[in-house]
Amino acid sequence: MPSTRAKLWANLGFLCRGQPRVFRTTTERLVEDNEAPPRQGAVHMLVCGLDYSCDRQSWAGKKPLDTRYSFDMMIGLGQACGATTVRTLWNKQCTRAGLLAAIREVGQRCRPEDYFVFYYAGHGETLVTNKLGKTGDKDQCFCLVDHRGNTDDTSMTYRQQVWMRDHEFASNLLASVNPQAKIIVLVDACHSGTI
Repeated sequence: MPSTRAKLWANLGFLCRGQPRVFRTTTERLVEDNEAPPRQGAVHMLVCGLDYSCDRQSWAGKKPLDTRYSFDMMIGLGQACGATTVRTLWNKQCTRAGLLAAIREVGQRCRPEDYFVFYYAGHGETLVTNKLGKTGDKDQCFCLVDHRGNTDDTSMTYRQQVWMRDHEFASNLLASVNPQAKIIVLVDACHSGTI
């Protein structure tokens, strides 16, 4: 029986060679490479990763994450699959402004039938929502950094300025990518369900 991880990589492999494969049960077999139909459209990837070793003022920099392995793996997968675009953001590049600019840059390359693949490895967390009429609700967020590489401060209020909320990410992604392109979002972070 294939593991969830094996299914994910099989689906990504199909994306690179043909149509994505959706597994409905844990007992479905993995499809062999020669069974993948030819892919229509180009693949454009945006790979973002933070280990927070750049953070000198908050909790995040005290114990850097091991995200570099998955970050490098996604870059390698994109290159091996012949992706047209593999744009990367690492640590200090993962600011709100940097991420939004990269989404626009890669998204504008997508034509109908192309694929936009977004990958994020880093911390995820929640913030009390800032939407009108939604008191008590929480937004899920990417724990991004400022231009100095810091994600938070000791009072834990700086995060309000630095982190990116789920609805900000989604609205900018949808506004930047051709509506006839396919979007795949992969997030390796806690609190990422609504992203």
